[in-house]
Amino acid sequence: MEYSLIRKVLSRLGRLFLSEKRYQAIREKILGHFRVDSETKYKRIRATFFKKTRKREEYHNVYRSRLNHLVHVDQPMVLISQAARSGGTMLHRLFDSHPECHTYPVELAMGIKPDIYDYPWPEINLNDTPETWLKSLVQIHVWRWLKNDFRYWPQDKETYPFIFCPLLCEKIFNTCVVDLRHSAINQRNIFNSYMTAFFNAWVDNQNLYSPSLKKFTVAFAPQMVLEKENIRKFFGVYPDGKFISVIRDPFSWYASASRYRPKIYGEIESSIQNYWKKSTNNAIELWREHKERVILIRFDSLVQNTEGVMEGLAGKLGIEFTNSMLDPTFNNHSIKANSSFNEKKNLKKQTINRYKEILSQDEIRRIDLLSTELYDKALKVSEAF
Repeated sequence: MEYSLIRKVLSRLGRLFLSEKRYQAIREKILGHFRVDSETKYKRIRATFFKKTRKREEYHNVYRSRLNHLVHVDQPMVLISQAARSGGTMLHRLFDSHPECHTYPVELAMGIKPDIYDYPWPEINLNDTPETWLKSLVQIHVWRWLKNDFRYWPQDKETYPFIFCPLLCEKIFNTCVVDLRHSAINQRNIFNSYMTAFFNAWVDNQNLYSPSLKKFTVAFAPQMVLEKENIRKFFGVYPDGKFISVIRDPFSWYASASRYRPKIYGEIESSIQNYWKKSTNNAIELWREHKERVILIRFDSLVQNTEGVMEGLAGKLGIEFTNSMLDPTFNNHSIKANSSFNEKKNLKKQTINRYKEILSQDEIRRIDLLSTELYDKALKVSEAF
């Protein structure tokens, strides 16, 4: 209707300012440009196919394709957390390629915080605007993914393909939130909207269109368990979620942590008390509160018996055990171990006893006095896969 009206107006204007002969000649020339044979038509397409003006079309094509074929990420979350340097990264990466899981690609460090190593569970005020919700959830590291080749750790030499579009993430999030207006606006739906936006804006996500039905979203947040309230808030949003904590023996933990960040973990008493013991104590207490939703596993078993532990976890979670759970990957690409000892491949079994070569007898004695009783207690309640 509007197009027809525009044609009539232009036709009258043309006749008003041009002679009939001139008007018809121009009209025929314009129509002739579009009324061509197939060969001419495709020659014109080929001639313009690589014009720089197509940048906008390419960008809009990504938007349109994702928005028209959204994969909704609303599954329960499996959250992995314990003191840093306890094997959480390895466990997280073993879930990466599982066809029944969306795996959050990096550590779950949501929101903008003064300390980038602080991992609180994000607070969402339902009375805030969608813009504020998104800022509370968006990953702080996004800026780094745009400026440089993606490295899982900033100091790594290895780079990985990772294409993420923040503006597309915002567009999808806002679209999902608008849809919420017709249903319920609650914490879980806001998190679902963000996860849907994040995983779809990660445009080269190799696992997004997996034919298997997704059952979980897997995420890793080291240190989050240092405050039990964080995990309780997590269960408030994901009452159907699971929490996994890796228990590492205090000797090998300290040997690794003290070399990773000596300024933070270098002093035995404070690092054992404030990190290892706090994490382990909280994990045990959470297990007692939520036995059906909390799983404690042993670092030694994860390294020495990876297949047995992952098969056991798959059974606990109700997902199929696959060979992809035996090799750490990032977006289906093999990834080296996150080790304090410059391992070039996956974590090796000798990492368990390496502390004997590193720690002095006095250090071992001091750690033993501080932690052995608690470690024995943790082993009793952890899964014996």
